[in-house]
Formats: sequence, structure tokens, C-alpha cells
Amino acid sequence: MDAKLIVMLTHHDVTVDHAFDLFESCKDLPIKNWGFKNVGMSEKEREQLALAMRAANKEVYIEDVLNEEEDVLKMAMFAVKNGIGNIFARYYPSVHEYIKGKGVRYYACSTKSSGIPVMLRGSVDEIIEQLQGYMKKGIDGVCIGAYRHETDPHGLLKALAENIDGKVIIAGSIDSQERIREVNALGCYGFTMGSAFFDKKYAPEGTFRENLIALLCKLKNLE
Repeated sequence: MDAKLIVMLTHHDVTVDHAFDLFESCKDLPIKNWGFKNVGMSEKEREQLALAMRAANKEVYIEDVLNEEEDVLKMAMFAVKNGIGNIFARYYPSVHEYIKGKGVRYYACSTKSSGIPVMLRGSVDEIIEQLQGYMKKGIDGVCIGAYRHETDPHGLLKALAENIDGKVIIAGSIDSQERIREVNALGCYGFTMGSAFFDKKYAPEGTFRENLIALLCKLKNLE
């Protein structure tokens, strides 16, 4: 099965201020999975966006970029309150315990990441060992910016496929058919894409919607 496309209404790891309007203009497209980050919009605006996504029968994802336990727990509470089914964040036992039985899937990120845009700076072995430890705690999967690894992105991708027994979501810097083919070939569960649409990687003269449509056409050609 091909990896799921998760459209993030984010540019350079920040939710864009017109995310609600963008979603409304694109919600009719055959894209099931949508997400945003916990920075770049007010809490009320994020609530409105999550409600709109749920009303359109979309699967909703929210990603933390602040990294502190207090921020991740606050985001998890926001997810529960607003019916968001998936969170991307660093692993904290308090967050894991809080979401148990509340219908929220936890995709853990590596602590070897830092900065905006987020970069991965640990060795492949260190990252894999850490993520395996998280999986043993019973989380739903991992979310990792493999293409942002500073020395060996392809080696990390291969190691993820070989060593992580669970859902792997690749986040960030997927802006070509070659990278989509690689993610599919390795059996990844999904991949996020946001900045590529705002940077017009698929329709250089087009709108956000037109870039989405152009990508959907390319994905169909990959089948």
C-alpha cells in the first residue's frame, strides 16, 4: 500500500495564518488526511480549523514544535477536546498516560531533532534505538524528518524500515516524486507535506490548490 499523504497547512514549520481559508478552498479534493502545528495561530483559530476538518470528514493531525513536556501535554489536551485523532510530538510518559482511552494516536518524534526548520543531528543508530524504546512503550508509531538528517537521510530511512515495528510517518522535505517513491518502496505508513505546496514545487505558477491538484496527478502516475 502506498504511504498516506498528510497535507500540513504549514510553511517552514509554522501554521499559516490563512490556514482555515486554505482548507475551505481545498476540502473537496480527494485528500483524507490534514494537519497543522501548535504554533502560528491562536488557540481559537486552531479550534475552528479542527472543527472544519472534522465536519468535512477528514482525519486530523496536530504537531508540536515547542518540545517541552508542558507544551506537549497542553497540545494533547487540545486534541482530546477538539476530536483530533493524531498527535506528532516528543515522547513523554505523562502525555501517553493522559491520552490512553481517549481516541488519540501518539506518533513520537526523536529528541535528536531541534531548530526551525527542524533538523536531525543524532547518529542513525542512536535515533533508531530511541524510537524502538518508544515503540516498546505501546505508542502507535513514530514521526520523523528523515530527509532532514544532517548526514545520512537515506540510511536513516532504510534503518527505519528495517528496525521499527510500527507505523512510520516521514515528516518534511518531501518535494519530489523520487522521495515519494522511496517512502513508498520502504513501506512507510505516511508522509507529511506542507512547505512544498507554498513553495509551488508542483505548479510553479499556481495557487496552493493548484499545487495540491498537480501533486495528486503525479501520485496517480506513480501507481
